[in-house]
Amino acid sequence: MFEVAQTELAAYGISVLMGWMRTGQIFARCKASGRPLSTSAPQWSPDDRLEIAIETTARGLRFFVDHVLKPGRWDYQRGTTLRTYFIGACLLQMPNVFDGWLTEQRHWAQVNDEIPLDDAAGGDPQWADPTGDAVLRACEIQEWLDSITDPKTRHAAWLVLAHQASHQEAGKAVGLSADAVEGRLYRLRRTS
Repeated sequence: MFEVAQTELAAYGISVLMGWMRTGQIFARCKASGRPLSTSAPQWSPDDRLEIAIETTARGLRFFVDHVLKPGRWDYQRGTTLRTYFIGACLLQMPNVFDGWLTEQRHWAQVNDEIPLDDAAGGDPQWADPTGDAVLRACEIQEWLDSITDPKTRHAAWLVLAHQASHQEAGKAVGLSADAVEGRLYRLRRTS
């Protein structure tokens, strides 16, 4: 069962990192986590991003298991999901993987007498990833849900946002009226 959970976390991590690298959000996310990347967005190919995402996720998973799960540092009662905590572990590993990748690119550029990729101008770094937007939207929803401290409101918001439940259906599931759910979600949207 643990191997299945690790596989699911790894797949999720790769998807999120690929999406963030495609849009350039990875630089802001790493900076916000206190581990900024050493340079701005390079001209990287989809294969480059996949390579970096896989390596980062592998290192993040190893770190997450050894330094978070085994010592019992993650607690579901604190409001952060296991996936969100795992992505945080991946963000801690990203600068090292990224710097290694840049060093490798510079080395091969010298061997091939080319301009290093991080100094190259032009080109479209966007990659048409059909799952990217959906993964980014799911991450944004999850981050917003994690910020909601009241469990009933969080659960109701999750039902409405992630499962397109009506206010009445969400209220019934959490023991609130439809008007109460609508009011709570309205107040949350105004404050966020």
